[in-house]
Amino acid sequence: MESGVLTFIPTAWDGIGSKTLFVHLGKLKKKLAKLRPYTREPRLAIGAITRTEFQEACGLSVSESHPLCEEHGWFSDESDAFLGVITLDKTDKDWGFVILARDEDFQFRAIESEVSLPTRERALAGLQRKLIKLLSSPQRIFPQ
Repeated sequence: MESGVLTFIPTAWDGIGSKTLFVHLGKLKKKLAKLRPYTREPRLAIGAITRTEFQEACGLSVSESHPLCEEHGWFSDESDAFLGVITLDKTDKDWGFVILARDEDFQFRAIESEVSLPTRERALAGLQRKLIKLLSSPQRIFPQ
């Protein structure tokens, strides 16, 4: 309130009002299902992110390289529930991956990993398979 006058300062988005409409489809719902015979699969979007985005999501700030492994790709799902990283073992010259998820304190922790894979492509395929399996489950918090 300024000088006795009520003022409104909007932010990026302020809801002023809304309406909810409920429609009972009854028998029409069954007819629509017959017209659309396919079942809708859940969306499982997994994409590459930058090293900086990965580090910020994890709360890490790693500036120097690791003596035993190199990171060769960072990934996240669209809900940011899971993170993944592809690794190259400098000693054995084989590939692996690590998947991170949030613990009960909402901190990212490693929950899955696989090593000794012959190629980066195999590591990426393994990472994607595990992420899809995790995303198809409702669990998003993994107590440590």
